[in-house]
Amino acid sequence: MFELERYLAVGVDVAICFGLAGIATLIFLANLVLEATLGGAVSALHAGDVDAHVDSTSAFTLFSTLSILSFVIGVGWMGLASRVSWGLGATASATLATGIGSGLMPLSAASVGSARSEPSDDENRN
Repeated sequence: MFELERYLAVGVDVAICFGLAGIATLIFLANLVLEATLGGAVSALHAGDVDAHVDSTSAFTLFSTLSILSFVIGVGWMGLASRVSWGLGATASATLATGIGSGLMPLSAASVGSARSEPSDDENRN
């Protein structure tokens, strides 16, 4: 099933990508469970956002905790897939992984921005 020796034979960067992807995915899943069970008020990923009381929210949403976590997840899984499954070299793999991770940052920022711009139930009642 999971052959650690096979992956480490490809390169140390595979272990780094697997570690980044695994840890970031576990953090994301833990946050998802917290939000599903206890509500968004206890979200660990939104607690560290830096976009409070600033006029330019789009720039700060891009560098929120969630978007940085999306970057790390994208880099980790794409780096692992490109090295192990596709057999790319270390430089090509790092370039592709960085590109995918960078592409995920604005996607997560846009999803957070659209979720925050929707009126809450309290605002709909007034």
